[in-house]
Amino acid sequence: MRGRRKGSRLYLTLALVLIIAIAISSVFIKETRGGFLHEFKNRARDIATYPLSTVKKGYTSIENWLLGVFRAAELREENLKLRNELKNARRTILEAQDLKKENEELRTLLELKKRNQEILCFAEIIAINQELSGKFYTVDKGTADGVEENMPVITPDGVFGKVYSAGKSSSIVIPVNHPLSAVSARVAETSERGIVEGSTDGKLYLRFIPRESKVSIGMVVVTSGLGGVYPEGVLIGTIKSIKDDPNSLDLQIEVGPAVNFLTTDFVIIMKSPLSAPEKTGKKTSAAGISKRSTTLSEVLIEKGVRQ
Repeated sequence: MRGRRKGSRLYLTLALVLIIAIAISSVFIKETRGGFLHEFKNRARDIATYPLSTVKKGYTSIENWLLGVFRAAELREENLKLRNELKNARRTILEAQDLKKENEELRTLLELKKRNQEILCFAEIIAINQELSGKFYTVDKGTADGVEENMPVITPDGVFGKVYSAGKSSSIVIPVNHPLSAVSARVAETSERGIVEGSTDGKLYLRFIPRESKVSIGMVVVTSGLGGVYPEGVLIGTIKSIKDDPNSLDLQIEVGPAVNFLTTDFVIIMKSPLSAPEKTGKKTSAAGISKRSTTLSEVLIEKGVRQ
């Protein structure tokens, strides 16, 4: 009996649910889209799908974050690779420029040697020694190459300095802008003579030119040939500034050096005018020096005028 009652109740319940469902469906079909059942259906769907959409959004965010991390790592690696390539390219360009500059310097030196018998040898600057009194330059030629103290040292641009001391395989050169350096000089345009001295700040000054002188900025200053070290007519530089001090008998003249001491790599060591023999084997006089150095002097003076 109890089993039959339970079965009857179950049938009745199913029939009731079916009737209610049919009734709701009929109402839903007849109801407009803005009706209660339609709104209820939409709300129920949103509630049911909200957890899934949240999970999907979270997954998408994590996926995008991971892709961003991997992409950033790839970009960093690519950037590092490009930086290294750029650094190597710059190094190659600099090495090529240095090699080109060195070849041009050597070619110029060889051309000068062909045209001048006064040149003893070429030397490379291998060290720069900074002392309290100023800079000294070490070159890779010494007494074994015929180098002696006080031999003039020049470049294709003009006077660099002179040999301060000579060892067997290397020598010390004192530059013309050193405070202990003094070179007998003259102004090419006026033939006025003076002394070019170096200074602690590395500048050149032309001394003993009287205030009534007609020298002007841009005039060329060359060696005078006096003093027994430098041949006559080698370019020292051009007049850079002139100051007229009423309390002084002489003008204060700064000379811009023809040589760039910072970029010079190779120099020319010349035979000393007082020791360089003539073809007859006799030592030369100042006049003889002037005649023998005409070719080199003209080249360097012309270079100074053009500058």
